[in-house]
Amino acid sequence: MGAGLGGLLVAWRARAAGERVLVHEAAPTTGGRTRTETRAGWRVERGAWFLPGSLPPAGLSPEAAQRLGMAPLVGTVASVGPRGLVPLWTRARATAATVHDALTPRRRATTSAREPESLAAFARRRFGAGIAHDVVRTVAEALWPVGAERVGVGDALPSWLAREARRRRVGVGLFDALTADAPLGWQVAGGMSAVLERLCTDLGTCVRTGQRVVQVLPGAGPADARLVFADGTRSDAGSVTLAVPAAEQARLLRAAAPPLADRLPGAGDPGVVRVTVGWTPGASGPVPPPHVGVVRGRARLRVRSVLFPTAYDTAAAPPGSALAVAWLGGEHDPQAMTESEPRLVRRALADLGLVLGGRVRPDVVDVQRVACDAGATWPGRRALLLDDVRTLAGVGVDLVLRPTWTT
Repeated sequence: MGAGLGGLLVAWRARAAGERVLVHEAAPTTGGRTRTETRAGWRVERGAWFLPGSLPPAGLSPEAAQRLGMAPLVGTVASVGPRGLVPLWTRARATAATVHDALTPRRRATTSAREPESLAAFARRRFGAGIAHDVVRTVAEALWPVGAERVGVGDALPSWLAREARRRRVGVGLFDALTADAPLGWQVAGGMSAVLERLCTDLGTCVRTGQRVVQVLPGAGPADARLVFADGTRSDAGSVTLAVPAAEQARLLRAAAPPLADRLPGAGDPGVVRVTVGWTPGASGPVPPPHVGVVRGRARLRVRSVLFPTAYDTAAAPPGSALAVAWLGGEHDPQAMTESEPRLVRRALADLGLVLGGRVRPDVVDVQRVACDAGATWPGRRALLLDDVRTLAGVGVDLVLRPTWTT
């Protein structure tokens, strides 16, 4: 469901693996929120900038969601002018406040969109040369959750797109691009619109526009799902991938019966699903956060971001699920935290507590008593436990969903 850039990439890979794929798009055209525009001589990529964040992983297997971690290859951090760098500046401020305790939340105001400087120049001017390097590197890691130097791009993208990515040294050269004294300049030739056109050509009749799914119901088989369209017609599928905005996905999941949600692809698969909470340009604010969905067994959902909670979207989670939050403060002992670090942690906890209906365990509110989580993927980092997780948001921490039961 969804013929945006992320949905088309998932469909392309599934069909290449031998699956019979149909892509249903409610709009009359493909592309979703993706647009390639020219503004004041700059070619600007608009829409779902950070696909792992704007394309929630619920309904995706861990393998598929990991592939989506490679989505920035296709140009989501593409050629932008000074206006497009504003979200990066905002993320740099939040990163400095979180990692280096350089700013308070009140001082994290948005930089003027007219300021014609690179992210590196901004970081040096605002934070000083001493921490500019770390600020930019942290932002680069947030924008690039799975580096091309560590994961073969050929395993994640069509070959023609992988070749373009290698030629542009995406991933390997992203940090260099961010630290250069010039606006970020990489993009796929032709912009994201060219990528969309090529994907639609390859998929052909698999993509069907003007078909809005209004409900997902249990199908005839024990692992099947049934899609109900706006015109009343129905279609059965062996699996469903929800490549739609977070609000739409939440509505569909709420409409689905709990047994069906348990059977969504990836719900029972072990492994680690890597996603990133993104930030969109302009006044639209943070993109909807990834959904928890239903994750069982030993599966973990890791969400990496450098933003505190500012907007939420509701998604159901199984009762009794627990959340381990590894603070980005570093590897040092909790007793060595600076005076303002506990305040920042408490603020993040308070914001999450609002979403969780105040069900934050009181024994973890005092950040001085935070213990290390032996099961975390980052040994030595402090961890916080929260109860009854119903929502994930763009927070300045690493999140790991750890179910409290086995299957």
